[in-house]
Amino acid sequence: MVQYVILFLVILAVMAVMNGFLFLMLRSLARQLKEQVGACFLRQMEFADELYEEKAVRLAKLREEEEMYLGRATAGPLEKQLAKEEAVPGMREVPDQAPAPLRVQGGRRAGYINPNLIRDYRYIKENFRIDTGRAYADVMKEPVDPRAVHYGDICRHMYEVLDFDTVYQVGLLPVEQQHEILYEIFDDEEDAVLRSYVEQHPDFLIVDFRDYLRMEAEMYQDRTVVLAADPAFAREHPEAEVRVDESLGEGIRVLRGSRMYDYSI
Repeated sequence: MVQYVILFLVILAVMAVMNGFLFLMLRSLARQLKEQVGACFLRQMEFADELYEEKAVRLAKLREEEEMYLGRATAGPLEKQLAKEEAVPGMREVPDQAPAPLRVQGGRRAGYINPNLIRDYRYIKENFRIDTGRAYADVMKEPVDPRAVHYGDICRHMYEVLDFDTVYQVGLLPVEQQHEILYEIFDDEEDAVLRSYVEQHPDFLIVDFRDYLRMEAEMYQDRTVVLAADPAFAREHPEAEVRVDESLGEGIRVLRGSRMYDYSI
């Protein structure tokens, strides 16, 4: 009887030791898992922050390029440059005979007036009359390159495939694995676009690649935008996509695909 009691106590002791060991092992595993989850979460948050900062910088740069491309760049840098030139002696030439200042009521003097301004403006109005309707018709007669449009469609489809979730998940992987996954996602024509980009950009970033696809898709598309100085052009050509550009004095500027036809001053 005593032997059975001792055996029972030994079994209980072994089970207690095993349970204690199992408890310690599970506790250690839970601690390691918690640390790994926390580290992974921090890496993902850092990647999200970097992605947001890169997109913000890229968006600001694209907005600036768009303003310059559409001819609506701000005159602030030019005014600053002129101010610097005026502050440096000898930077600006002084005419031999400066026009007399204009006196206004009260004896005050107005700023100097360029006597050639009105003459030049009259000369431009009389000799640079642009037939905007004919210019627009000539541009629309230009044939569209179907290969360029097809290339733009390929880039547009690749851009749509690389949505935010896909870019976020693939961007966490090493570059070699990113290439493998992208080559599996895209077809042969799209793989050729990706391969060309990788060869030209050794430091591959999937965010930059997505922005590249968007710009290529916008550049190589069968779309025509007309920048006009006169709002009447939009009424005369309702079929056209017209934007009134205040930076233009006369004429139109036609943006068709990757080309710009400038009939403006």
